[in-house]
Amino acid sequence: MMQVNGRPAASQRRDRYAPPASLVNEQTNLSFSFAWRLDPSTNVGRAMAAAFAAALCAQLPVLETACLRLRAPHMGDFDAWAEILCGPAAQVVGGPVTRDEAFAEFASLGTWLLRGHGLWTVEPLAGGAPLGFVLIGFEPGDREPELVNLFRSTAEGQSHAFEAATAARDHARALGVDREFLGIDSGGQKRETEGPG
Repeated sequence: MMQVNGRPAASQRRDRYAPPASLVNEQTNLSFSFAWRLDPSTNVGRAMAAAFAAALCAQLPVLETACLRLRAPHMGDFDAWAEILCGPAAQVVGGPVTRDEAFAEFASLGTWLLRGHGLWTVEPLAGGAPLGFVLIGFEPGDREPELVNLFRSTAEGQSHAFEAATAARDHARALGVDREFLGIDSGGQKRETEGPG
C-alpha cells in the first residue's frame, strides 16, 4: 500500500477530506469529501478542481486603489500573461519566451502558499480585461523581495504600474515586509529601491 507521510495515499484512504471552514463559504457551498479521489479527466473532477481553486483564490487579498483592482490570478488571465511574456516588452525579464514557457512561468508562481505573497492580476476597478500583473517575489539568490510590474502595451502611459506597485508595496509592509524592494527599472537593470513613492 502506497503511503504519504505515514498514512495511506489519498486514493486508498477511507477517511474524507474536509477543507478548512474558511475555504467553504456561501459562494462555493460545496462538499470536498471526495475531491482527491476524482479522476481529473472527468467533468465532475474538473468541476471539483475548479471549485477548490476558486475557494483558495477567494482567500487571497484583493487590493483596490482609486482606479485599479489587484486580485488573485486565474486561468482566464493567461492570455494577457502570454501576450506580455511572448512579446518584446518581456525583454526586461529575460524574454520573450514561447507560449509554453509563458504557461510554465504562470503556473509556477504559487508563492502565495510558500511565502504569503505573490502575483496579482491588475484590472480596472470598474472591471474589464486584465491590464497587467504585479508580483512580490524572490528570484533564486535574492535576499530582498522583488517588486515586478508586467503590463500590456495598451495600459502603458497611464500610471497603472506605479499605482499597482504602490498598493502591493503597502500591502507587503502591512505584512511586516519593511525591507527595501529589489525593483526592475525600464532598462531591465535590477536596482535597490524603496519601491514606488
